[in-house]
Amino acid sequence: MDMFFESINIKRIFEKKNLKFEKKPQFLANIGLFPIQTINKLNFMRNKLEHEYKTPEIYDLHTYYELVWSVVKILDLYLELLYTNGEINLELYIESNMYYLTMKHNIKECAFEFTIIDWTKGKQRKQKSLNVSLRNQGDVDDFIKAFNIYLLSIQYFDYGNLNLYKKKVKKLIETERV
Repeated sequence: MDMFFESINIKRIFEKKNLKFEKKPQFLANIGLFPIQTINKLNFMRNKLEHEYKTPEIYDLHTYYELVWSVVKILDLYLELLYTNGEINLELYIESNMYYLTMKHNIKECAFEFTIIDWTKGKQRKQKSLNVSLRNQGDVDDFIKAFNIYLLSIQYFDYGNLNLYKKKVKKLIETERV
């Protein structure tokens, strides 16, 4: 996990705040990489193996190994996706309006930039931009939301599954309202 966080330039946030191990997988769950149940199981098994000082059952060792191996593989794949999709450009048609959406992930600056341009009126186009960065602890919630949207865009929109993309974004929005 530390290599993943180092690669996307947020390991310093964890170190600066001296955050415990549990916060790292929780962050991964929050940005949508893993279901929270998987993270909870990983933490439970880790605590059991590292803090109870008992010889674990062989089944528990195999399960823990498989879970950790899966987490490492998934992080590796997402890291590759993040580096190959530094910028996502989409054309959106809503009724008779045409919009151009650009999403950029700036790893060095630990930031996301979202820009939407309304092309409906040709040269009289309107443009709105939103910049979200992770500079301190107070930025975490907005950064997590931006990371979620970015990952959803990579996962679903790039692969042509617009209905699933809409469903996931709607679920994310509904979750934020609760």
